[in-house]
Amino acid sequence: MKLEKLRIRALRARAVAVPMKRPLATATGAVTIAPLLLLDLETDSGITGRSYLFGIGQPHLRPMAALVEVMADMIKGDSLAPFEIERKLRAKFTLLGVHNIVLFSMSGIDMAAWDALGQALGQPLVRLLGGRPRPVSAYNSKGLGIQPLKPLLKEAETLVGEGFSAVKLRLGRARAEDDIEALRAVKKAIGPKVTLMTDFNQGLSVAEAIRRGRMIDEVGGVTWIEEPVRADDFAGNACGNRGIRIGGDGRGCGIGCVDVRAIRLRGFDRHRCCREDSVGVVYAGLANAAARNQGSAGQRGSKYESGNRFLGFHGFEFYLV
Repeated sequence: MKLEKLRIRALRARAVAVPMKRPLATATGAVTIAPLLLLDLETDSGITGRSYLFGIGQPHLRPMAALVEVMADMIKGDSLAPFEIERKLRAKFTLLGVHNIVLFSMSGIDMAAWDALGQALGQPLVRLLGGRPRPVSAYNSKGLGIQPLKPLLKEAETLVGEGFSAVKLRLGRARAEDDIEALRAVKKAIGPKVTLMTDFNQGLSVAEAIRRGRMIDEVGGVTWIEEPVRADDFAGNACGNRGIRIGGDGRGCGIGCVDVRAIRLRGFDRHRCCREDSVGVVYAGLANAAARNQGSAGQRGSKYESGNRFLGFHGFEFYLV
């Protein structure tokens, strides 16, 4: 197939609300359904690239769908060239700002375009990006919300029993001592061979994040702490790293929702940023799309770690339902 003749015919968005078998209570609200925006990018050759976006809340789906429809009109008839599509959309939204819901919606189109291109070439996305198919590590992230200890421990055993060797615990209760009690209990329930991560879902102040981070340090055995404060509070995230030894290697904890390309354009070195400021940088949309196309047994819930033990990536990741 001649790729230069492969063009975008239409882009359709469908909003759906999928019931969750295991509703998730977090520090910043309960997630009881999975609000998804399903995208179908149709080409004139009959190939359809597909992707989906997790809307966090059902009210977010309508503005996301509206943005996708506007973007669809902008790229209709264009060649199926993901980098060029992204460049064009970024230019169109420069003055408004390519972040938050704009970038969120753009990422869905990006994934669908790569999916269609992979189908056209008969190759998984990982090969298009220069890699090779291989297993990727995954953890079970569809439970362990904020709840009483008895059901929490039962759920921990269930998640591990589904075949995963790593799970994530949500923290952010009103009392730090209750968080630590839950952490100790879950650690005991899953045993030392299961990797444990934690997530505050952006529910703490910087001062409280430092305090609870040090308390978690004292318990030990936690691989990372995710999003203790606002993901876009880079100064607060960097401050929160000082004096915390998650993972036992003395490195701090960085959190943030950052577009790697934006950092490069502003003249920052991605890896130096991670080392010196301890702000984790993950382009989760690209990483997850690559994992999804590898066809590996570990693709579900796959997430990628930067050089830090404290992570926060939001808006592009895939959630298990």
